[in-house]
Amino acid sequence: MDRPGASLENCIDSMKNRLDINPIVLQIPVGDAENFNGVIDLLTLKVLSKIFLVKFKKIMWIDEMGDRISIEDLKEGTPLYEKAIKEREKMIETVATFDDRIAVKNFFDLLIF
Repeated sequence: MDRPGASLENCIDSMKNRLDINPIVLQIPVGDAENFNGVIDLLTLKVLSKIFLVKFKKIMWIDEMGDRISIEDLKEGTPLYEKAIKEREKMIETVATFDDRIAVKNFFDLLIF
């Protein structure tokens, strides 16, 4: 996701069309291309992002390989939270196509995670 023109949606569409599969998305990106900064885990609703320091009004990565990350709860009411909830619902619907028990729980709108 850190390359110019990278898109999760295009990647998923490509997998569906070329491989004839229905991938289950477990994480969605925070930002894209040159603005990519991490991912949102749809199971835990946590944001995993690169750690950076602001020094002399410049953003500096602590390590160049991205080995160190920050893990934070996703804050309710933010645009990222709303997007994550929608994507999480899609994930549950996709998983439900493989397991009737999950489909029934999802149908009755119960919390399953």
